[in-house]
Amino acid sequence: MAPTKPTVTVFGATGTQGGGVVHALLASGQFIVRAVTRDVNKPSAAALKTQGAEPVAAEFSDVSSLETALSGADALFLVTEAGMEDPDGELQAGKHVIAAAKKSGVKHVVFSALEDSRPHLSKDDDYPTVCKFQGQPSKIPFYDSKAEIKAELKKSGIPYTCLYTWSFIENTLKFAYYIKQDDGSYTVSFPVPGDQPLNFQSGDTVGSAVADILSSPNKYKGADLQPSVFVASWNEVYAAVSQVTGRKVTYQGISFEQGTKLGFPGAVSLANMWKAINADWGDGGRKKFASIGPKPSLQQWVEGNKQQLSEKIGSC
Repeated sequence: MAPTKPTVTVFGATGTQGGGVVHALLASGQFIVRAVTRDVNKPSAAALKTQGAEPVAAEFSDVSSLETALSGADALFLVTEAGMEDPDGELQAGKHVIAAAKKSGVKHVVFSALEDSRPHLSKDDDYPTVCKFQGQPSKIPFYDSKAEIKAELKKSGIPYTCLYTWSFIENTLKFAYYIKQDDGSYTVSFPVPGDQPLNFQSGDTVGSAVADILSSPNKYKGADLQPSVFVASWNEVYAAVSQVTGRKVTYQGISFEQGTKLGFPGAVSLANMWKAINADWGDGGRKKFASIGPKPSLQQWVEGNKQQLSEKIGSC
């Protein structure tokens, strides 16, 4: 009789990272995948079931639902998000999942991690403070909360691997706002110089990395890794988008100060993040983690998402 496949509970299963993980784990054929979503009756949950996953409803604030989602699971992929400016809420969510995982006997956690910005930025007046977190000024709260969740994981005694993520190419679809010009072309802006080289990955590269880790969990126990990335500037990204979609998009970088005043929730946190990425701290952080998984390609990703990109640009 064939051995039973290990069960992996995946949080954020309808999002960029979790969706990529669900896809990669199912494609490997090595795992039973339990996909966590808030509402199992939504079309996105039905799509997960069609793929072969088992949708399960859970909320970070509902410990009993987390215990149900993790009951009998061998491993879990954890990505947390409680808003850009609520590090206490995100830390609490992480604690709830870790407690439920420990109670349920989970054998390995892969955590989508980010560096602690406070040792680098908390006393730097060039970065506006977003909030106080654990008694210190926090300039990038959604980084700092994940650093504390990692500390909680370490204390729990559950074997874990941290996967440090960087810029997601999916932001061209999810968060970019395209402004139509009189000549029919479009512009798009972030508070980053257009020629600044950046590390990019996609949800699929995160998924491939997680599948590799969970195929040999003992090998990666306690490791700090990053998904394999491709390096490109925003100018290069939108040149590729323009070439593939036939819609001319020009990237126009804006200043850090303009970025902090965009007005949407999390604008200051994101502007601080982009500024840090462009500074020595950000570059040093990206280089310190070993890569895992196949290297992605900008051209392949743009070609594979041609229709979605064209629709997104045209809808603005």
